[in-house]
Amino acid sequence: MLTRRSFFAFSAAASFARHARAASAPLFKPVEINHIALRVLDLEESETYYRDLFGAPGIIFEKPGQRYMRMGKNFVALFEKDEPAMDHFAVSIEDYDADAVEAKLKDLGHKTRRSSDFVYIHDPDGIEIQIAHAEHEMASPVVREAPEKSIFKGSGVRHVAVRVGKLERSVDFYQSLFGLQQSREAANGAWLSVGPNELGLFAGADPGLDHYSLAVESYDARTAGKAMRAVGHPYNRNYGLFFAWDPNRHRIEVAGPDAKHRLE
Repeated sequence: MLTRRSFFAFSAAASFARHARAASAPLFKPVEINHIALRVLDLEESETYYRDLFGAPGIIFEKPGQRYMRMGKNFVALFEKDEPAMDHFAVSIEDYDADAVEAKLKDLGHKTRRSSDFVYIHDPDGIEIQIAHAEHEMASPVVREAPEKSIFKGSGVRHVAVRVGKLERSVDFYQSLFGLQQSREAANGAWLSVGPNELGLFAGADPGLDHYSLAVESYDARTAGKAMRAVGHPYNRNYGLFFAWDPNRHRIEVAGPDAKHRLE
């Protein structure tokens, strides 16, 4: 884990690396984080949790073992599997063309996975990223409306934070792929901007999802905490941040309209 002193040393190294690559443009121009896909043990239980907690503004796909829940312009996908984990997250890019994307990646020696018109790649720690069209699933009709009442009103995906084995290697990978720049400091990692969203990279021994953040409409933290306790949903308020855990122990940061993700 990086100390604050080593963070600044890393920042200097990363800054040097960015200048060294200045003449080489990134492969793709990112638009935003389009969605996050989670593996869950019990699909019905997880769907109920997200709809009761965030309103999940609407179900856009209902398939055996899968649910796609609209969150503003974004969505959260749930896949029923034997082990809970993050399945992948998606970054939408400008001028998406699946064949061209796949060709660019293969030309640089990256191994890709193709599913219909979708292209996937793994980062150095095996975390899967879908490279998506800027309008991916935005026009999909809602097949089941949101519940009338929920503790929060979800409005989008705010950020995705992952643990990585070698921090500088991961920063270099994402910068070379998408040209992501550092957006704010982190004591043990780096936050990179992805359009209006952020990708957090944190040094850790167990690579994978650390947490992700859902944007919600304004709310009162004490009232929300009381409602969470009443239905037995675990949560934590710490240093002005509000975290919840879904039934599969995926950690969710609840982010109000404040860009700093803080409840003032």
